[in-house]
Amino acid sequence: MDYIFAIRSSIKRATVFLKRSTNAIFVNGYNQKLLQAWGANIDFQFVLDTYACAKYCVGYIMKAEGGVSKLLQAATYEARRGNVTIKDKLKKFVNILITGSEISAQEAVAFVMGIKNTMCSRTDIFISTGHPDERIRILKTQKELDELGDDCEDVCSKGLLDHYTKRSSELEDVCLAEFASMYEFSKNMRQTKASRTSLESGE
Repeated sequence: MDYIFAIRSSIKRATVFLKRSTNAIFVNGYNQKLLQAWGANIDFQFVLDTYACAKYCVGYIMKAEGGVSKLLQAATYEARRGNVTIKDKLKKFVNILITGSEISAQEAVAFVMGIKNTMCSRTDIFISTGHPDERIRILKTQKELDELGDDCEDVCSKGLLDHYTKRSSELEDVCLAEFASMYEFSKNMRQTKASRTSLESGE
């Protein structure tokens, strides 16, 4: 009980401690079934509230990289030895932060061989459901804008909602969600009646 009271003195919110045997004191937290299914290193933790989850994600994203820190220290040492302006010093630090990120050997090999880091069999489509006056639009390319007349106000690119509102009568009973998931925009005008909406099946 003294041990439990000692731990409680430093805890400010609900926390779960895994029951461990003495021969596992140097082993990360794990779940036996997840470990067998994953077959690789695992550090199992219980998340009891949204704040803890957000804190963990932010901490992981902002995790310090040892290699970058060493490069920054070396740059600082070189700047102190020479007569370097503050502007040049900042440029050097920025260049290190941009190009000095550490990656694993596996990721480096995949990058050199042109292998994708991630592959997915599903895609997601964003559908703006806000008020029409509050929706964010994307401007046309500079080339397209230069070709417009001085009084033309059609400066935004056509999006999913524009294609949906101008769909053909054949798709009148198709809801917006089905339209977004089953059809994609095409500029191929060699189609017949459906060419007015420039749509083709995504299957």
